[in-house]
Amino acid sequence: ARAFARNSPVSGLFAAAWLGCLSHIALDVLSGARIQIGWPLVPGRVSLPLVAMAEPWLLAIFVVGAVALAMSRHRPRRTAFAVVASVAAFLGVKAVLLALAPLPESTVAQGPVLRRIVEARWASLTQWYVFDRRADTLTQWRIEAGRPPILVLSWPVVAESRLVRDSRSLGTVRNFLGAHELGFAGEVPAGDGGSQVL
Repeated sequence: ARAFARNSPVSGLFAAAWLGCLSHIALDVLSGARIQIGWPLVPGRVSLPLVAMAEPWLLAIFVVGAVALAMSRHRPRRTAFAVVASVAAFLGVKAVLLALAPLPESTVAQGPVLRRIVEARWASLTQWYVFDRRADTLTQWRIEAGRPPILVLSWPVVAESRLVRDSRSLGTVRNFLGAHELGFAGEVPAGDGGSQVL
């Protein structure tokens, strides 16, 4: 109990490690990572794609904040509060812009969207990518507040062959599909005259 006294070095180290873990998870969620936070007790993934992974704008705020903290040793709490407020304001603006960006519409001919993933465009303040998975296509759109969605790429998803279905019995394939929600199989000729599933 004494080791975890309020002002002991061990308690400070424990608090810093705990804060580091929580902030890492929070930044992953804010960077569009689809994390199963409650696994295995609570199913489902959590994601709030406000910024891209290694977002330079957010990194710049952190670097300026670190320099400011190093230079203002007499007022570290006020400086830390200013850094946190700057990050919150930046993320708030990004959240508003994302809410104002129109999502691609579905038509009856295209079929329903089976899976949709949104990711922030790297180094962009106003743009996001939307990946829509349908039964026969995977499309990538670029969205931005106040502008209609722009189709960037489209991939056909062909009907699965027996070889593709058999490949799902492999542990590696199951692990891949469990972690990558938009994955689909392609069959290409192999060097020995057979086929290879990718």
